[in-house]
Amino acid sequence: MGGKMLGPMQSASLLGLILMLPFSLGTRRSYNPTTATNAEFGMTRMILASMNYTWTVSSFSVMMDRMETGQYVESSKFSPPDAKTHKFCLKLYPKGETEDIKEYVSLYLNYQDGWSDSVNIDLRFRLLNEQGQPFNDGMSFKNWEVKKNNGVGWRKYARQDWIKDRTNQALSSLDQITILLEFTVYIGYNMDSGQCRTVLREPPAERMSSDMYLFLDNAKYSDMTLVVKGIEMRAHKFVLAARSPTLNTLLDEAEQSMRMSHPVITIDDIDPRVMNEVLRYIYTGEIRTLEIRTRELLHAANELELVGLKEMCERQLCLNIRMDNAYDMLRLSVKYKADGLRLRSAKFIAAHFGEMSRMPSLLWQQIHNTGCISSALYVN
Repeated sequence: MGGKMLGPMQSASLLGLILMLPFSLGTRRSYNPTTATNAEFGMTRMILASMNYTWTVSSFSVMMDRMETGQYVESSKFSPPDAKTHKFCLKLYPKGETEDIKEYVSLYLNYQDGWSDSVNIDLRFRLLNEQGQPFNDGMSFKNWEVKKNNGVGWRKYARQDWIKDRTNQALSSLDQITILLEFTVYIGYNMDSGQCRTVLREPPAERMSSDMYLFLDNAKYSDMTLVVKGIEMRAHKFVLAARSPTLNTLLDEAEQSMRMSHPVITIDDIDPRVMNEVLRYIYTGEIRTLEIRTRELLHAANELELVGLKEMCERQLCLNIRMDNAYDMLRLSVKYKADGLRLRSAKFIAAHFGEMSRMPSLLWQQIHNTGCISSALYVN
């Protein structure tokens, strides 16, 4: 209050002194786009996503005999876990794609849909024998560019007479051929050069699953607790309710009976390690221990009504049916109402019944399961 006002010359000198002082600029965490500077920038990001996909085609020798050249069968659409907006499928021509190769089978991986006009792909096709094991080195492409609605593969993948020869293991005793696709997709995109307000661009959908997993067991925003055999796991009501009808019902009951804003649900029939994987699936759609904990995950999927996870478990079990576990697989399929596994197990047993009858350790199982096998063969 008692200080002197600075004159014009003094103000100018002070301003000059301030402008000469060194500054340490902090990182701005947000800004108003309307006041963005005109600084130019550019950025390229590359998404790398890998997966294996197994496709079994039934009645394949019949297809090779009866289908016309140029006719094809197509797999379901699938996406790598880290590139879920990009859809692919396999396309198989049992009698060749064109007349000049009608003695061959043609096989392609097609890029069906996605926000990128083209992707680069590494891929390898391998054939699996009846035990679900690869028996050839396969054929591969490296860093092949594929445009949307186009494919990459082989016009002459394999000769039909080679596939029909049972000694080559390509056709199973059930007249099925099983193809294993191992592939990696490289998806690159540029963030447009321009003013820095484009930094606010929303990240692509492929990051959604990994971002969602960050919220799992996060106490900051969780609004419910699962107690799994005494182990507490934090979660979010809206995620669990949306993904699992069983958990949705339990949440409703807990909130109505206890009148709690933070409900607690107790689960005693699922192992905590398995429940951790189930929560990963619920939040991200991914599963990392499917081959190790298939049966435990099938039990959990059945209890929590997770249809997608149950189908994944069924497919994994179907790949591992053998003479020494076929009856066990059949009982498992009946217990969990897994019709796909039930039919596959029953057909396997029917195809190997004579050979299995000569195995004393399996004789009592045949007698015990005869009715179950007969009924399973009529499952559609």
